[in-house]
Amino acid sequence: MSENERNLTPAERIILNKLNTKALLIIEAEETLKEAKMPIDTNILHELSEEDLIGLIKTWNVKTQDILKKKHMKK
Repeated sequence: MSENERNLTPAERIILNKLNTKALLIIEAEETLKEAKMPIDTNILHELSEEDLIGLIKTWNVKTQDILKKKHMKK
């Protein structure tokens, strides 16, 4: 823990942790969408809740998309 982090109040630490969590979800969502070749304005991701980001990541994951294609598309 850095000196600055030691000087934070418990409430400030909670806020910092939440911001870090959301930042990681945004990065993961960006990577997932790039891998899925899904164009999106990444600025929109900053407006989404953590739950929405998790849903987006799960939905657009390449493996999930493959499963959905096999399930819903006939040869």
